[in-house]
Amino acid sequence: DVRTMEKRSEITNWRDRYERILRDILLEGQTWKSFTTFDTAKVGRMVLAVLNDMPRWYRPDGHMSATQFADLYCDIILSGIRNHD
Repeated sequence: DVRTMEKRSEITNWRDRYERILRDILLEGQTWKSFTTFDTAKVGRMVLAVLNDMPRWYRPDGHMSATQFADLYCDIILSGIRNHD
């Protein structure tokens, strides 16, 4: 069906746009030496996968707000989970 194909194309375009914006942010962070060197395509997909999965399990009445989870995810993504001592 033509409408389904058009909708799928629109969704794909938005996804690609978001991914390009995220990759640009990651590349800029590398350029400014705020981030280590890594494959921006792979890291970008990882970040998007983590964020896209949250609505499947997040509960607004749970022990953390969406903002608290976003802050936690940001800290983990930027700092990692490895002990740097």
